[in-house]
Amino acid sequence: MYLDEIVNAPNLESKDFEVKQRLDRENVEGWLKTVAGFANAEGGTFLIGVEDATHKLIGFDRKAADSERNFFNNKVNEHIFPRPSMSIDFISYENNGRVLFILSIQIKESSIKPVIMKYKNIPSIYMRRDGFTNGATYEEIIEMSIKSQKIQFDMVDTDVI
Repeated sequence: MYLDEIVNAPNLESKDFEVKQRLDRENVEGWLKTVAGFANAEGGTFLIGVEDATHKLIGFDRKAADSERNFFNNKVNEHIFPRPSMSIDFISYENNGRVLFILSIQIKESSIKPVIMKYKNIPSIYMRRDGFTNGATYEEIIEMSIKSQKIQFDMVDTDVI
C-alpha cells in the first residue's frame, strides 16, 4: 500500500514535505534538523511510517505509533529551542486486516526565529529548501532575526497612553 492511496500528498519531498520510515534512534540529528528547518522556513509536513524512496506505507501498530510519537516529542523538547508550534496526528489505514498508523506532524513556521537545534552541546541553525535541510546561511540567519515577531513589550506600538 502506498501513501497516495490514503492521503493527497506530493510524490517527492519538497520545501514543505518530508517522509521517514522510522525515527532513527542512533542519528536523531538527521531528522531533528528537518524539524528545525521547517520551523525556520515556511513550515511543513513530516510523515513518519512511510518509506522514503517509494512512499510505501510501513506504518506502526497502535503501541509502536504511540511510542514513536513520545520519542519524537521527547527529542524535540530536549534539542530544539524555542520549541516549534506543531500538531501530531495519527493517520490510520487497514492492511491485511490490521489497523496501522502513520504519524503526520504539521510544523508551523516559527514566529520566534531562529529556531536552534542543540545536539551534543553544539548549537546549529537549519533551513528547509527544495526538499533538503541544510545549515542556514549567514544572510538567512540575519533575515530570520530581523523578521522574528518576538518584540520586546516596551517596543510595541499602542493607542493606550
